[in-house]
Amino acid sequence: MKAEELKIEDVLVQTKTFVIPPYQRPYSWSEDNAQQLVEDIFTSMEQGESEYFIGSLICIQDPKNDYRFEVVDGQQRLTTLTLICAKLCQLISNVKVKADLQERILHEDPYADTPEEPRLQVRMKEYELFTNHVVMGKHANLPVKPTHTENLFINNFRVIGEYLADHDEATLIKFTRYLLRHVFIVFVRTEDFASSYRLFNVLNNRGTPLTDGDLIKNKLFEQAEVNRIPSSTVEQKWSQLEEIIGIENIDRFLNFNTIANKKDKDRVTPKPLPAYTKRLQDEYNGEVLPFISDLLASAKNYQSLRDSDFEGLTRKRIRSLNLLPDEWLPVVLAFLNRASTEKCFSQQDIDAFLTAFEKVFYQGWIRKLIKSKREMMYFEVLPRINQGHDLASIIEGINIYADNADFAHHIQGDLYEPSPTKVQMVRAVLLRLEEEMQDDSVEKSYHRLSIEHILPQNRKDTYWKERFSDDSHAQWVQKLGNLTLLGGAKNSSAQHHSFPKKLESYARHNKKVSFDLTKEICDLDDWIEESIKKRQKRLVEQCLSLWSVTGSATLL
Repeated sequence: MKAEELKIEDVLVQTKTFVIPPYQRPYSWSEDNAQQLVEDIFTSMEQGESEYFIGSLICIQDPKNDYRFEVVDGQQRLTTLTLICAKLCQLISNVKVKADLQERILHEDPYADTPEEPRLQVRMKEYELFTNHVVMGKHANLPVKPTHTENLFINNFRVIGEYLADHDEATLIKFTRYLLRHVFIVFVRTEDFASSYRLFNVLNNRGTPLTDGDLIKNKLFEQAEVNRIPSSTVEQKWSQLEEIIGIENIDRFLNFNTIANKKDKDRVTPKPLPAYTKRLQDEYNGEVLPFISDLLASAKNYQSLRDSDFEGLTRKRIRSLNLLPDEWLPVVLAFLNRASTEKCFSQQDIDAFLTAFEKVFYQGWIRKLIKSKREMMYFEVLPRINQGHDLASIIEGINIYADNADFAHHIQGDLYEPSPTKVQMVRAVLLRLEEEMQDDSVEKSYHRLSIEHILPQNRKDTYWKERFSDDSHAQWVQKLGNLTLLGGAKNSSAQHHSFPKKLESYARHNKKVSFDLTKEICDLDDWIEESIKKRQKRLVEQCLSLWSVTGSATLL
């Protein structure tokens, strides 16, 4: 291992090319990170500092090619420096400076019959965009739907350009000279992956921390080498995972998938890396390909759940679950994974499971149980799924945690509370009731909606004071029967007005988004205590029909 302080002009040089290996994380610096780097270097130049250090660059030197280096740590800095040099090359018209910068970002062997290639070769997925858009300066053919990482390249390149474009050519040439000759990096090279990786782990805490996805991906590359599987095979499979889930969502999926594989009731969830390492050895005997194939299958189920990408009753149940926080997802994911892997459940079985699960899941939220209480059902059911229990046993595990009496008590009581999770619960209940009013062929999507108190929370208007006493207002204002949905932002314009004026506002809002729950109110002439009583009775009965469990035992 050799470490030395190098100027950037001695890093981006003809005798070095850099490769981001497939086991590396993708480029992840934000626009703020990129702008901060170029601003810091510029400030250092303006303050007359003779040296500016930007950290370390750890590389494995290719034993077959002394000029080729795999980047183990420092990818974010090296890539952003390349973006800066490429943008300077585009902005500066001086022929000599432009030619020098071009050589530092574009490698060409004059004695070989090979095309030019970037001095920094990024991951295969982003190679084409990086080469054409950044290095070659061809901006015409950007992808229609850039990936998350491609967007980082595009946006950071733009931000750097906007900053540099504010300066004249003389200043840009001065900045280029400073960047190349006064900015230093600690360049560490080794021919041994193991020693480089150890050093990487030590230094990584100073940079962007490794994600769970990074750690698990690296583990798979290590194991692939033991299995004598080409790294390109693992890279291709992992790229598929990124495409299905999205790079920014991989850690959340991996965590949920860890929970989905639990075979005991212990609610302490192990960290993903040790959990996946143990599964790889214990359940797959260290064989990477079947392990990652099952991971991909689970990822497809996970994304289908996120997108409610199903048909019929299954879609209806998943859409309903997606109205509330995603703590339900590991349990349903576990069931779908087993169904697709073992082919042990019919579509009718899947719908029966989802129907039973939705009932008790909604009961828990409406009963205002704290999360640890709601989780008791999840960790009862997960072992039953993963230990091979039949459908009857799994549904029995769900129904243990139903409590029809307590559910009935809460759905009839003051449902609305002004906290984010409680508001989300009320919105979910109202949307679920709205869906029940639709024909099965009708499916509505809502992006912005608000919960409306028909009898306002503050009865300022004389209309309400004449119809509701203090006691009757307190009795009915937060009840289900007094709540409805409106499209768009919070309805401040009609918040405290009389019922006739509210109806005018409801009509305007319903032109944007039509709710049958609200339409039926618009057919009334007056909103009095009896109006709320009738609507409360009807909506409560619908809720009891939807979420009461037949023959349930009560454990809580």
